[in-house]
Amino acid sequence: MSMKKGTFLGMVFVMFLVLAMAVPAVWAQPSVSLNPSYAQRNLGGKVRMHIEMTGATELLSMGVKVTFPTDKLQVESASKNTEVWKFEELEPDPLAYAPEIEIDNANGTVTMIGGRLKPGVSGDVLLGWIVFNCSDTNTGAASVTISLANPSPYDNFVREDGTVDDGSIVFTGATICIVDPAINPACEGDFNGDGAVTMPDSLVFRSAFPSVFGDPNYNPACDFNADGAVTMPDSLVFRTDFPRTDCPSCP
Repeated sequence: MSMKKGTFLGMVFVMFLVLAMAVPAVWAQPSVSLNPSYAQRNLGGKVRMHIEMTGATELLSMGVKVTFPTDKLQVESASKNTEVWKFEELEPDPLAYAPEIEIDNANGTVTMIGGRLKPGVSGDVLLGWIVFNCSDTNTGAASVTISLANPSPYDNFVREDGTVDDGSIVFTGATICIVDPAINPACEGDFNGDGAVTMPDSLVFRSAFPSVFGDPNYNPACDFNADGAVTMPDSLVFRTDFPRTDCPSCP
């Protein structure tokens, strides 16, 4: 018996709908990354690094550990995003923001755990941030990695319905390149790490200038002095860098 054309087209349409419904699940895979993913600084410079999550679904808790080389970096300060990770009923008691962040400069770790009551948060979520001080003496690539704060059997990223996202999250770290300005000054405006400060970098900076933390266009990659704002001092740094094609390679 031959299949009627209308029946065949109907089956194709149903299959298309099934595939279309399945695709967003792939696109929505949660990820946690560090911004900037690449930064170049002179000896003694600073980097403000945001911990950003995409694809969150009704999250009630989070927990991350950031690891860094102690010979090249030390943490000046670190904070959770307390606009998100807080128990509002306890405010203004400091317990509203518990537990406290653990900064261990001796062993090169920052542990950040946060929670909240319903409703959970979804979409793009700022988990927190760290301000790094670069070494005054040691140059080279400082690899900053990020992982779960507490591996299994503990749960870190938990949704309203009890689903644990720990096993599905993709973590992406960052690199801070520290150079000696006496040899060749850093290209702080080289946001993509291609060895030059060109028009793509200019567009990134222009989109963030001027801004302060909390503004939708604030970008920590453009906040060269890590003061929580992209203002004239940062603009002067970028104008000095642009255009450069002689950026130092990371030792």
